[in-house]
Amino acid sequence: VGIARDVSTTALTHSFVPNRAAGKEPSPSSGQLWIPGLRRIFSPLNISHTVSTISAIIGSITLIPDNDEIVVDVIAASDGKANLLIHNIQVRLLSDGTLISDILRTADRIAGTESGLGIGIASALQLTSRRSGVGFGRRIIAFTDSIVTNASDVSTLQQALHDCDESQIDVLGIGIGIAPLQLPLLFPIALYSPNIKNIGVAMAIALGVSSSESARNIIASQLYSQISDQRGEKLEGLLCGKPEICLRLAQSIQDRELSQEYFETFGDTNLLYMKGTAAGLSQNAGKEPYYDNSFTGFCILIVCLYLGANEENKEKQDLFKQAVFDKQCGAVLRRKGFNYKFVCSYGEGLIELQRVESDRCPYTQLWLFSSEGYGELPEEAKDKDPNKIVPFLEAVADFWQGGGGLFLFCDNHPYNFEANYLLEKHLNFNHKERSGSSIIRLGGNYRGKNKIQVAPNEVASIGSFNPILHLDAPGPAKQRFTLRPGLIKFSEGNTISYAVNDKDQPLTTAEQLWPFTPFAWTSEDVSPPRPFILFFDPIIPPESEASYCSENIEEATPSPGPIVLHGGFTSAFSEFGEDQKGMGRLVVSISCWLTRFEERFYAAKKSGSQLLATTHVLTKHYSTPPFAGWRPKPVTSRLRHSILALDSSGSMRGAPYDQLIIASNQYIDIQTKSGGIISVFTHSHEVKTIYEQGNRQLGPKEGFKGGGNNFGLAIRNAIEIARKNPPQYECRLLFFTDGYQSGDYRMDILNKLARRGGKVSVGKTMDDVVKIFKRIAATDDENQTK
Repeated sequence: VGIARDVSTTALTHSFVPNRAAGKEPSPSSGQLWIPGLRRIFSPLNISHTVSTISAIIGSITLIPDNDEIVVDVIAASDGKANLLIHNIQVRLLSDGTLISDILRTADRIAGTESGLGIGIASALQLTSRRSGVGFGRRIIAFTDSIVTNASDVSTLQQALHDCDESQIDVLGIGIGIAPLQLPLLFPIALYSPNIKNIGVAMAIALGVSSSESARNIIASQLYSQISDQRGEKLEGLLCGKPEICLRLAQSIQDRELSQEYFETFGDTNLLYMKGTAAGLSQNAGKEPYYDNSFTGFCILIVCLYLGANEENKEKQDLFKQAVFDKQCGAVLRRKGFNYKFVCSYGEGLIELQRVESDRCPYTQLWLFSSEGYGELPEEAKDKDPNKIVPFLEAVADFWQGGGGLFLFCDNHPYNFEANYLLEKHLNFNHKERSGSSIIRLGGNYRGKNKIQVAPNEVASIGSFNPILHLDAPGPAKQRFTLRPGLIKFSEGNTISYAVNDKDQPLTTAEQLWPFTPFAWTSEDVSPPRPFILFFDPIIPPESEASYCSENIEEATPSPGPIVLHGGFTSAFSEFGEDQKGMGRLVVSISCWLTRFEERFYAAKKSGSQLLATTHVLTKHYSTPPFAGWRPKPVTSRLRHSILALDSSGSMRGAPYDQLIIASNQYIDIQTKSGGIISVFTHSHEVKTIYEQGNRQLGPKEGFKGGGNNFGLAIRNAIEIARKNPPQYECRLLFFTDGYQSGDYRMDILNKLARRGGKVSVGKTMDDVVKIFKRIAATDDENQTK
């Protein structure tokens, strides 16, 4: 089990910069190789490696000359606790096999479920800091499988490494027996070797300091350094060996690389409460899920069919523009490695879905932002033909059938047309011994604006999301994450839609929601809760597994990809930036989830081929017939500015005027709730303006004057008020009179007041007048409002 003296000496000498604490270049021949503080950090996730590790360390250390004193401490750390098993023991005493067995039995007994690398390094630092003196070297060597399973351990490790640097204590991280994805991210200097026996030789070969022929006996080893990028680039070409040399070890490495821990390491989700419970947590993890550039090569097609044209002012319109998307959501997607294409029409989307690059479709997922369904495209659209909705939606369905992921965004009704039409007319599901189309649509208009919290259990509850951390894998991969890495809460959004049927009745049960699974429910106080984010992750049949492998994809039979329905598309625009650690994180996590990266990496590792980041090409020819399925565009009605002209002449004295005030107040109440404004004046032989552009209720007998009546004076006053009408309001005059002018009832005078479609309504009693006022207040019929 030993390492040749000349190789180990050379390797260890070159692996560190001159030890700052000793102030000397390590050299065992002169008695100056200072490793008096050797720390063993055992990860409970890889405790099986401890026997060979300790044996190999003893074998290499005993070759150091006797005049160099080597002191060994052994620390076993897990679950936030560090246990000092051996302290300040001379290395020669470790040759006792009984002592080694006792160490292993103790470490195995105290091993927990969570890693303890951070607390282990911190404990080693405390011990090492006590040893000082001239020429006294201090180093910490940490052996680990490098899988850190909680955020607090990472934070402790980072602080410990900072303190080691401040104390001029060198730290080397050595990864054993696993894929080294996370190792260089944890330590400033790190070495990986699947077999502990090869560490010394591996370091020598990697550093180019050995001329021995032992390279063919080395199993894929590499020294990492974040301190020197140049060194890292040089070392990349110096790797040697093949795992096949040791078949048993190679199988062990492959099993680990295809395990849950491997994918959690890749996804950077281990650090974000993916293990254990999130109980008691109130904030989202500060660290983002998934490493930057993890999805390099993956492309997203974004088809946005609404860009704020109906918002009430330019400021709000600008919140839906591509520039906002690019600056916020798009920036995070690019940082994760994604490329994306942003288009604004059916024709452009169709062209992109039919794009062929190296005989493949370059896109793995499509985001669709729905419009109102009136056949109108954004001004930014390069292809204005609305009839191309037919071939576009057909192509979207074919893309999904070929394994592409769909992220279907809707908003409050009516901003849900394309997603709902696709679900109704084009997507056929086969799930859990049932097949056909889904009855799910997204509809309704809930104001939202609350926080959605992680639920305490899987039971649907108001204002919550599902706490499940892992799903059943759809294919042969070992594990499948949910949509929520590191997520504790997120903003619900404003004016959102939720699951309904074609009659706009809410859907809440598993039978109704088939084949989708609800992820989040609105905060609306209703029972049962209403889901507004749902997902579908279809099973990958055996004949389709090769669809995710670049080596034999041509042999695969395509099968449908995953789908996510989202009831609030502003989450990818303005609300992304307002809640980037919540809603923003969820949107990006969903994009990562839609790639099915677990299946793609499993296939790549198992076959030894390149990672596949494309889907099946679309070869169908799509025709463009006229489309007759548009929604009828409603007649738009603006907010109303109502001018009430109330007769206060002597003929209205007493009960008639009292009832007129009651009817007017009911009208004011109805219009106020509809967002309207009111102006009120009375007319007799003179006019009196009570208020303009307000909503105040009238007091009893307020404005009564008595005397005769002058309609001309009243009309001129109404015109003056109307000239000050705000442009966003439609101005309407309601002229009330009992018809008496200077003592005569003149119907012809009333008829002259009704012009260009206006209407005269006559009530024989004041009760009739009250009913007329209510009808006029509640209707948008032009002939009933003047």
